[in-house]
Amino acid sequence: MTPLSTSRHRLFAACLAAVAVISMTATGCRKSEPRAAGQPKAFRVVDVSTLASYRYTVEVRVEAGSLGAANNPLALGSIQMRGTGAYVAPDRTQSATTANLGIATITTETIRIGTRQWSREGTGTWHEGAGSGSLLGEVNLSPSGLFSNTGGQNAITPDEVTQRLEGRPYTTETAAGVQTRHYAFDRAGFEAVFGARDLLIGGAADNLQLAADVWFAEREGAPLRMLLVGKDATGREVVKLDVAITELNSTAISIQPPI
Repeated sequence: MTPLSTSRHRLFAACLAAVAVISMTATGCRKSEPRAAGQPKAFRVVDVSTLASYRYTVEVRVEAGSLGAANNPLALGSIQMRGTGAYVAPDRTQSATTANLGIATITTETIRIGTRQWSREGTGTWHEGAGSGSLLGEVNLSPSGLFSNTGGQNAITPDEVTQRLEGRPYTTETAAGVQTRHYAFDRAGFEAVFGARDLLIGGAADNLQLAADVWFAEREGAPLRMLLVGKDATGREVVKLDVAITELNSTAISIQPPI
């Protein structure tokens, strides 16, 4: 068995590093406080790691020229990526990602169980070992990367997010059979709740109009979807990131070793 193509793997990581996005919420969730019988449960944001399982989809699109020459040194033009994956607590993940870089299309699939990891490129042979990796993981665009605290400088706890959401308008919607709170933000509103983030490396987003929509499960409190859209001066959508979680706490999700 041979590892994934190193050059193509690094090429993809270098390109999508230009779309390094945010950690939406953080870990450090606390147990629910006791409440009187019949008292409605207060809404509280929690980390996705508190879920027993889920599936997810990821879509990333960056149009040519939107990042600027300094942030797109390879000048590969438009970048598109679609991915799917799953999580089963406490330590099982699976992801399948297809990236179209204009000059090449790269597909990878990765399974992690505890400290073991297997990967393959396309429909090739599975390879176990530290030398393999997920394209999705390279840029941390999985829900655990976007919706969890990495301990970085801008880390914000779920309780802080909960407090900052208080009093902000939202709409109640049903998505994939789950009752949700849908919050819509402009850039200033988003940063007021989640903190200032470098949405694009080197301030490439400074000239873009950015909007973010975030959906939280009303009962569980977990973030279910984040949609980030950037438009240029003409109103054309040139940057998009869409991460969505479904099948919360489903017992039907199973992740097993591929070999």
